[in-house]
Amino acid sequence: MRPTLYEIAQQAGVSISTVSRVLNNDKQKPASPATAEKVKQIARSLGYINDISFARTSAKSLACVLVSPSDSFNNYFFAQLLVGIQEESARLDYELKQTISTSNVDISPILSSLEKQNYDGIILLGRITQEVMNRFKQMGTNLIYAGLNSPNADIDEVICDAYTATTYATEYFIKCGFKSIGFLGTIPSDSANYINEHRFRAFCDTLSAHSFPLDMDYCRNIILTADQAYAAVNDLIEHKKLPEAIICADDYPAIGAISALHDHGYKIPQDISIIGLADIDIAQFISPRLTTVRVVKKELGEFAVKILDDRISGRHTSPIKVQFPCELVVRESSISLS
Repeated sequence: MRPTLYEIAQQAGVSISTVSRVLNNDKQKPASPATAEKVKQIARSLGYINDISFARTSAKSLACVLVSPSDSFNNYFFAQLLVGIQEESARLDYELKQTISTSNVDISPILSSLEKQNYDGIILLGRITQEVMNRFKQMGTNLIYAGLNSPNADIDEVICDAYTATTYATEYFIKCGFKSIGFLGTIPSDSANYINEHRFRAFCDTLSAHSFPLDMDYCRNIILTADQAYAAVNDLIEHKKLPEAIICADDYPAIGAISALHDHGYKIPQDISIIGLADIDIAQFISPRLTTVRVVKKELGEFAVKILDDRISGRHTSPIKVQFPCELVVRESSISLS
């Protein structure tokens, strides 16, 4: 097995970022000549580089891994995030060698492949379990998370906080005077063990803060797709548990919910109000136009690469968290307070 940057750093008695800077010939924060030579000698002795292939093996490289079993880059949010990653990687002269989206719960083969490639950094996306996060951290590679739900895992992260977004949506419906509010989205359980899925908790916390009763009969645990939301609304109608308003954890479920309500003859927002989350491209073109919480997308990917480059170059060592703001955009799928 090819040696890793971590092994070189251990033998040289320096940090991984120092090894990365030496092998990448970083001019912005160069190591001392003695340290650089020591690192190169150890890298050669371990078979990591040789004089002929040094220029090729020292090229900066990244990998991007979407680890959620139910998500893919076909999703508009992740597709836009990836565009930001690709463009910023090219601008900073990184080669984005692998972009992986996995639906397999067992990620061991992916981890083994990543370890063999010796990437300078890895960008993590999607919902992550504690076990998966631990495995990535054990690799000793520079890591950053980009997305909506903070993993709080002592690594760099760039987020547009879904907890805050869900709070905005819930508070809006409470201010509208609704007596029953439902939720469609992921409802974490002990078996799921996700460390970064906070939307349902935000929904519950906000209701509690306003002394508003939580009725689980109005809530459904679904994968964030339109077809699952469509089926969930049908189920609510069948069991006569349709609330006055529904918060959807993503725009795709919101679109599915609206479709199901239309098929049953309900008028939106006269009979029921709907709020989504993300503000995807078609949200303002469906009928009725979707009220949603707008979050940044492409910028998450861009800043993930910027901060990862900063760490790889040794310009910061403590975990950094960048949080973008979100904004409630009121359109036609919900009643208006004005």
